Amino acid sequence: MKRLGVALALLLLASGCAGTSAFERTAMSRGASVFGCPRESMDSVYLGGGGVDVSGCGQRQSYTCLRAHGGIVCAPDGPPTGTHVAPVASALDAEDQMQILELLAPCHLAPGTSISVVVGVDGDVLRIDATGPAEACAQAVRGHSFATRADADVVHVEIPAPAPAEPVASAAPAPSATPSELQARVRAMVTARRETILLCNGGAPTAVVADWTADGVLTIRLPDARAGSAEDGCIRESATGARIEPAPGVAGSLLHPVQ
Repeated sequence: MKRLGVALALLLLASGCAGTSAFERTAMSRGASVFGCPRESMDSVYLGGGGVDVSGCGQRQSYTCLRAHGGIVCAPDGPPTGTHVAPVASALDAEDQMQILELLAPCHLAPGTSISVVVGVDGDVLRIDATGPAEACAQAVRGHSFATRADADVVHVEIPAPAPAEPVASAAPAPSATPSELQARVRAMVTARRETILLCNGGAPTAVVADWTADGVLTIRLPDARAGSAEDGCIRESATGARIEPAPGVAGSLLHPVQ
């Protein structure tokens, strides 16, 4: 009976550790030593691909772990990030994606280009996965601070293709230009208001959305994530009364960087 009790105790101990990966246990042990923090006060989040986010005793550190020579090695990703701030849980994915697209807009990446950003609970960027031209452009994302969250999050974006023009009723005028000519004309109208748009946005580069109707009415605005803001209202007002002449005959929309 005594042996049975010991066996059950060992089984329960093993099952209690099953939820924590070997990478996490190794990273937490290293973090506890570096932070001077009791092991039981440490917490971890596995980020995938060998990445582990460790926090405890008011400090935080991310590690990249790999198996080597029959064991596990965890290397720190830079210095500890300092005080751990309690996250605010909310649905942020769409807002994060829009912010990343705005940051990438000045690079004019090809449609279909993809990038994944690992955002920590404090809103800092833990890792960026991108290739080709997007890899260099992604440095703009690295210094951006996102909103806090309940857990580390992977935000994936893909550069969208230009929105197709919507068909219009037969009563609308025939298109007066090719799609590329029309887009060039709209971009020129946005660029002509560059100084005003930057002034509205406090001097910071941004990306704006230009919408137009089939009869040529042009609207310039900030993306949906910033709709209704004071900056959005100022930018909309800068294009009040703007028209595409001659009328394009088709409605459309495009995203344009202003810097």
